[in-house]
Amino acid sequence: MSGKFVRASKYRHVFGEAARKDKCYTGIKPVNNDGNMITDNGRFLAWVGVGGGGPVNLQPHGVPTRLGQNVPTINTHKNAVLALEFNPFASNILATGSDDCQVHVTMFDDDFKNWKDVTKPVVTFEGHGKKVNYLHWHPTANNILASASADNYIKVWDVEQGKLAHDVQTDDMIYSCEWNHNGSLLASTHNKKVRIVDPRSQKDAVSFAGCQGNKPSSRAVWIDNVGYFGVVGFSQNGARQLLLFTLGKYNEPVHTVDLDQSAGQLMPFYDSDTNVLFLAGKGDANIRYYEITNEGAFHLSEFRDNESHKAVAWIPKRFCDVPACEIAQCLRLKNDNIQPVPFYVPRKSDMFQEDLYPDTYAGVPAMSSADWLGGKNANPPTVSMRPGAVKEAPKQQVLLKPASVLQAELDAAHKRIADLEAQLAKLKA
Repeated sequence: MSGKFVRASKYRHVFGEAARKDKCYTGIKPVNNDGNMITDNGRFLAWVGVGGGGPVNLQPHGVPTRLGQNVPTINTHKNAVLALEFNPFASNILATGSDDCQVHVTMFDDDFKNWKDVTKPVVTFEGHGKKVNYLHWHPTANNILASASADNYIKVWDVEQGKLAHDVQTDDMIYSCEWNHNGSLLASTHNKKVRIVDPRSQKDAVSFAGCQGNKPSSRAVWIDNVGYFGVVGFSQNGARQLLLFTLGKYNEPVHTVDLDQSAGQLMPFYDSDTNVLFLAGKGDANIRYYEITNEGAFHLSEFRDNESHKAVAWIPKRFCDVPACEIAQCLRLKNDNIQPVPFYVPRKSDMFQEDLYPDTYAGVPAMSSADWLGGKNANPPTVSMRPGAVKEAPKQQVLLKPASVLQAELDAAHKRIADLEAQLAKLKA
């Protein structure tokens, strides 16, 4: 006997399949910056385009076409958009962060037939002193948004009230910021170190050594359902690597995976339903994936292509093609097109594969912004992946506006009524 054993795993044969050209979004002209530049919520796709200000282009998900110049845009910033993300609880609400130091929350028409260019945000947040590089919506609390800036501040915004709720000052450049699964903690990566904090009570912040390479590109990834916290970046010798820390024990990593000598920034995506971690690098033509267990990270395989990508977005799990045994899908932003890449587990049966599809993130809030700001934590609600189950969160057609905005609109309406009454009185005289 050889003495070598193949590790058993239901995901050992997972494979990615690049969409054909007729299934891609073609005719695009993406910008080239350090942001992720693309986001997708399963219903809509948005990416940063070329043009004056910071245009963000919109397209319905799953409607591949040659996009050309007639794509609806959101263009509310004065400078380039560096970060963008859809509200997880409202498919027609998009947050953007820009080189103009502002964070905008914008709402567009949910019906694609009525789409028009949007030039005014619903809410504008000012307060950052430098460009806004990262932003993420809270995973369980409605209308809570975190943004990170080159001014070394992370700010947590109460979108419902239109004001700053908390800010977290750091002493170094912020490379990424990520909520954990229930939004009780916020992790940020910096030059050779990592910081974890509850923005509501910052006295218990934890700081520890991360990837020790000199390139400013480390990113955090929560793997808390397995008891890990992950960091991807570069080692001292310039190799790309993955570090896994035991939650609450951050003195040194318990597992280190050296990847390669490529120079592209790694963009991690973790699927907690399957415990599979996907690693895509800027400028790479491949996507690696690993299964994370209590024993560490085990390489499964990798998707390969002959064209590199600038950025990658992942759709919510509940929009995957269950009958085809699709467990994940990403969209690769390339030089002139956006290419969907679904990942499948090969199964012969057409029955529902219960072992592949536990209940998944539902895309509905577990609590209000006031609840979270008051100290409450709650796990994300889940939804069944069985065919026929509800896959989409209820549409939030109206974003609650700040009291100051509502008051200004009310005052303007009262003034208009008074003017009309005065005109009517003159006509009667």
